[in-house]
Amino acid sequence: MRRGFDTEASFYQSKAWRDVRAAFLRAHPLCCRCESEDELVPAKVVDHIVPIKLGGERFERSNLRGLCVPCLNAKTASETATSRQ
Repeated sequence: MRRGFDTEASFYQSKAWRDVRAAFLRAHPLCCRCESEDELVPAKVVDHIVPIKLGGERFERSNLRGLCVPCLNAKTASETATSRQ
């Protein structure tokens, strides 16, 4: 589902989230998935490990990780495939 139709869309546009996201990316500038494969790729997005819609905490740092766009897309595709089963 596109974020534009997501009930959480306003959250991702909020100043509070933008501030947390920016601080997180400063502290964690590399994609954690790529880094685990010994690749140094800049993180471009902050991902909720447990999605908000599944009860994940919005601002809990332990529920956040930096990802590059390809890794985020792979995670999203995997979650979508799993939810369709």
